[in-house]
Order: sequence, then structure tokens, then C-alpha cells
Amino acid sequence: MRDRLALRDDIAPGGFRPEIQGLRGLAVAFVVIFHIWPAALPGGYVGVDIFFVISGFLITGLLTRMALSENGISLVGFYTRRVRRLLPAAIVALLVTLAGTLLFVSDAWWEETARQVIASALYVQNWRLAEQAVDYLGAEDAPSPVQHFWSLSIEEQFYIVWPVLMIASLWWARRRGYSPVQMLTFVLGVVLAGSLAASVALTRSDPAWAYFVTHTRVWELALGGLLALTLDRFRPSAHMQNAMAVAGMLAALASAVLFSRSTDFPGFKALLPTLGAALVIAAGSVRVGRFRGLDIVALRYAGDRSYSIYLWHWPLIIFYAAQRGSIGLVDGVLLIIATLAVSDLSYRFVEQPYRHSRSSLAWRPLIDGTAAIGVCVAMAGGLVYAVDRQPIDTSQIGTPNYPGPAALLANAVVPQGVKLLPP
Repeated sequence: MRDRLALRDDIAPGGFRPEIQGLRGLAVAFVVIFHIWPAALPGGYVGVDIFFVISGFLITGLLTRMALSENGISLVGFYTRRVRRLLPAAIVALLVTLAGTLLFVSDAWWEETARQVIASALYVQNWRLAEQAVDYLGAEDAPSPVQHFWSLSIEEQFYIVWPVLMIASLWWARRRGYSPVQMLTFVLGVVLAGSLAASVALTRSDPAWAYFVTHTRVWELALGGLLALTLDRFRPSAHMQNAMAVAGMLAALASAVLFSRSTDFPGFKALLPTLGAALVIAAGSVRVGRFRGLDIVALRYAGDRSYSIYLWHWPLIIFYAAQRGSIGLVDGVLLIIATLAVSDLSYRFVEQPYRHSRSSLAWRPLIDGTAAIGVCVAMAGGLVYAVDRQPIDTSQIGTPNYPGPAALLANAVVPQGVKLLPP
């Protein structure tokens, strides 16, 4: 009981945070604009890093509140909530993308896309891309319609490991008589320091590997987790809150505008957008006249649907580019409209119904989720088998107007004056 009271006194309270939804909307806007018009927002890929901080903050807060309950942290309960929240929309997106690949993409890419669908369904896509960095990330390679699942894979790996590590840390704190919050803060601090050090070192020696692997990115989630554990002890004045919110927004915007494919990333440079996101979260609600910070209707709308927007925007871009070869201003606007329309349908008819569904059997969502993953893997595996048994047309390999993501991550030679589609 004393441990629970100590936790309750130190963690940030739960509840709806409109500015966090706005931050989500800003992050997904960065990513979408960057993927459609890379030259317009050359560092828009930092939206993913902002998502990592938000996820670390929210998940650590959720787990800590579970620890406060009489039953403590329930792994089944936590994983069930994650499955209901994330898996249905992801599986639908993967299956539709697999079908779209057969319709819109050269058969030379069917097998590799199917293999990446399998990796994405199993949430190990980041490791597959990292292992293929030498070949797959070559500038002459066409990007995969599911390569954006690399960031979702890192988040899912964090969701699997962190609650187990948290339970172990709380058990050890009780056994040794340590403060539970201090123990969790220490653990997350070690994770942050070690992961950031690995990120800096690998970004210098092997930037393509550093971009994708979990241990160079998990510090961003740990940063959000530390914020959740310590935020309630920090009570800034209204003027300080406003200054923090503005500074955080400017840091995020500056990184999106000033960073580019030539930026050594993640490494130390990733501190700018992540600390910016942390400042926005720490500032909380901002009220200065009509200024509401990121609590803007349009950004909250995008934030509510940010998961579906992220899932659907990339395959739509890839399929469109495969047919048209290039994306101009009008094309980009049409893609944004299509993304918003499809994402809204996904949000209304897939995300929300499954998220709020209830079952009398606690394990039922986990069983259903495992079955859904199995169906997705089986269908993609069937395509791999079918492609292996027939010759493919290699005449359309490569998309000259859209070099692969090595143009962003490595010192690759690419055609001058063309747009890029990095991951």
C-alpha cells in the first residue's frame, strides 16, 4: 500500500490531454507532407520521433496507474488493450496493401513486399529493413508499401518488454525497500542513456542500421516514460507553461524544416524534436488570449485519426507513384484527401468498434489477434510461394523519379533534381 501511495504522489495524472492529440496531429502531418513533398518539409521524418515520445509518456502513465490499482499490473489486461487498439486496423491495412500490390505494383516486387508484410504483421519490420540496409536501401531500389511499419514494430516491441521490466523493477524495489518511482526512474534513465549512446555511435558508423534498429530508438520512448514519472513534481507557472509550449513547438518545427536527408540522424540530432515534444507535453494546456498552443480543432482531428492516417498514407503514395511516376502539387492534394477519407473510414469502422469491444473471456482478444496475424502471415506466405514458382517481369524494377530510402540515410549517388521517398 505504501508503494502505491508513493507512486500516486509522483506520477502524472491520467485523463484526456487535447494538446497531446494536437501534437499527434502535428507529428502525422509532418510525416505525410514529407512523404508527399519531400522538398517542402525535408525533415518531416521527425514526426516519428515525436510519436515515440508520446507513446512512452502515455504507456508508462497507463502502466503506473495499473500498478496503483488493487490488482497491480495485469499483463493480460494490458496486452488485450493494445491488441484491441492497434491490431485490427494494422491487419486490415496489411491485407489491403497486399492486394493493392498485386494490382498496382510490378510483379518484380511482389515477393519482397509479401515478405515485408509478414515482418510487419509480426512487428519485426524494423529489423528486416536494418538487415537489408545494404541492398534494400540502395538508391536504385523502389520503396516498399509497408516499410513504414518499422516504427510501429519498435513501439510494439516496447509494449511487450516494458510492462514485464516494470513489474520486475517494482518487485525488486519492494524487496530492497527502494522507492518504486525512484527505481522506475533509474531503470528508464539507464535505458535512455544506453540507447542514446548507441544511437550516437551507430549513426556515425552505420547510419542505415542506426535508423531502424530498436536499441537506437528506444531512448525516445524512455524519455516519454521519464516525463510521465516526474511531471507531477514539476509545477511551472502559467508564464513558464506558455514559454515551454512555444519553445517545444518551435523545436519540433525547426527540426522538420532544417533537417534533411543529409542530416546525421537519429543520434544527437534527434534530441531537438524529442525534447521539443517533451516540452509541449510538460507544458500542458496553454491559454493566452485566443492562443491555445496545439489545442486546435484540425490538429485534434488529425490526432484522433493519426494511427489510421499513418497506416494508410504510405501505401496510397506508393501505389499512386507506381502508376503516375511522379507526384506534383495537385497529385499531392488528391493523395491527402484520399488519405483522410480512407483513414476516417478505418477510424470509424475498424479502430473504434474493436477498441471499445468487450468480451467475457479476458484472453479472447489475444486469441483473435493471434489468429488475425496468422491469417495475414499465411496469405503473404502464399504469395511468396506462388511467386517463387513462376518467372517475374523485371523490366519495371526501380522508379527513377523516387529513389529508395538510402538516398536519405547513406552517401548514395542519386539523380539530381528528383524527389525522394524515404521511410
